[in-house]
Amino acid sequence: MSNRQTILLALQKHGESTYDDLEHSTGLPRNELRIAINDAKKADHVAAGKDVTTNSPNYSITPAGIAWLKSRGAESKGEAAAEKKTKQPAQTIESRAVEIAVDRHNKVAQLQEQLDQLRQQIKLAEQQRDTHFTAAEDYKGQLEIAEQAAHAWIALAKEYGCNSIPELSSFIERNRAEGSTVDAVDVKDAAIGYIVRVPKRKLILRNTPDGARSAALSGARAHGRADVLALVPVGKAVRGAEWKAA
Repeated sequence: MSNRQTILLALQKHGESTYDDLEHSTGLPRNELRIAINDAKKADHVAAGKDVTTNSPNYSITPAGIAWLKSRGAESKGEAAAEKKTKQPAQTIESRAVEIAVDRHNKVAQLQEQLDQLRQQIKLAEQQRDTHFTAAEDYKGQLEIAEQAAHAWIALAKEYGCNSIPELSSFIERNRAEGSTVDAVDVKDAAIGYIVRVPKRKLILRNTPDGARSAALSGARAHGRADVLALVPVGKAVRGAEWKAA
């Protein structure tokens, strides 16, 4: 007897049935049930619906399915075969239920393990992102300091009539060798203000060393570090687009 005949006979005997119902009433595995039901649906031997309790798909035999059974003479002997298959020992049904429960538990455990692995990967990726971001911020700060130092050297080179920083370095070394010094002023005495740079925050402007020190300490406690830069005048522009060195 074909799988379709077996399924149709079970539906004829028990009425609307889900996959689980048909597994128990026919003894067929789920994959064979699915193939046979799809073929029966295409032949209009089975009608599909939904179980109102579980919202799972259920199936019932159609008049065309009943006629098909009669045409194959399988109704009477098929019923006996189906009845025989339905009389499974209680122990077999309970064992099958246990197998299904264990299988579902194992699948849930496997999915939970995969979820935990994904969470660990996400956490690691976030840590790497934060590390790269901090390194980028530090590099940016060092670059800004280097640029400010370069501007200061360029201004000093212009003040002493040097055309380049190497020429200014030679000039300073030459004066040192000759026993003279280039005029220098303490930065704190020459500064007209201070910039406090804290990572991930806007620049802070303070007018006094104490104010800059207080802002830097506060920024370091909140964000790990703070840089204090002195603002030293190197020149000014006046009306008429004239430039005067400081």
